Amino acid sequence: MKPILLISALTVAMGSSFAASAADVNGDKGQSSKILNVTGAIGAPTCRFDMNGGQAVVFDKIAPSQLSMHQVTAGDISSSAGEFSVECDAKTLVRMQLKDTYAGELRKDSKYKVLFSGVHGIEAQFGLVDKNRPDTLIGSYIIMPTKITATDDDNKPVSHGLHLQGGNAIPVFYSANPSNDQLYTLVIGNSNGHPSKTINIEFNIKPNFLPKTNWFTEGNDVEIVGETTFSMVYL
Repeated sequence: MKPILLISALTVAMGSSFAASAADVNGDKGQSSKILNVTGAIGAPTCRFDMNGGQAVVFDKIAPSQLSMHQVTAGDISSSAGEFSVECDAKTLVRMQLKDTYAGELRKDSKYKVLFSGVHGIEAQFGLVDKNRPDTLIGSYIIMPTKITATDDDNKPVSHGLHLQGGNAIPVFYSANPSNDQLYTLVIGNSNGHPSKTINIEFNIKPNFLPKTNWFTEGNDVEIVGETTFSMVYL
């Protein structure tokens, strides 16, 4: 009798298991899958960007006699100072890109190569043109940071350097990579950037001028203009 009982018990157990599974799969009670929804929100940082108080950086009055007729004028024209600041409601990683309006004129015929004695390449130069003849290149300028400070939660300004994102420290602002025309991304602190509540950058604008024979007509006034767009990305 024992063998029969063992077999019967096993059969009942197997039958019970199968019957329960079939019923559960066909009803809500045994539903085999559920959806987990995950939601969240990222609040975009609120930052205020001020470029030199909304004013242009102006060179002192330049006399024609200060400019060389046949050579590049490099150190005879004084630099002009400016500054910009970024203030955020919370610590924010600020990334910068600079675009030169007159880069095309600067690159034409590789005129940039004679400016700044080859020390600063096309990526570091920004074009200067005659306002009345914007296709006439007069020279170029570099933007040199003289003081970079950032304030974190403790409100104590800390000095920083300027860096290419993911790259080296650089002594001047860069615009586009000459190999592919892509704008460089710049950060402060290190190659990854330093999140801060406020950033203040003081800078000098240093110009070089092409020989006057390239662009100057005696007796005519020339209004020199340059234009660089600073774009900020807040993360």
